[in-house]
Amino acid sequence: MEKPNQREQIKIRADVLEAYFPDDFTPKQKVELIESLVKEWHEKQISFNERKR
Repeated sequence: MEKPNQREQIKIRADVLEAYFPDDFTPKQKVELIESLVKEWHEKQISFNERKR
């Protein structure tokens, strides 16, 4: 069984992304938005790939 501390992590420096968020966004809000955008992108990829078949 995989332990939580053995999971692969992706780290992005906050200063790399700071220009894209409102100044009052909390770290939690940033993570939630990034997760939402990646999920949306993924769903579009699946849809696109299904249409190519």
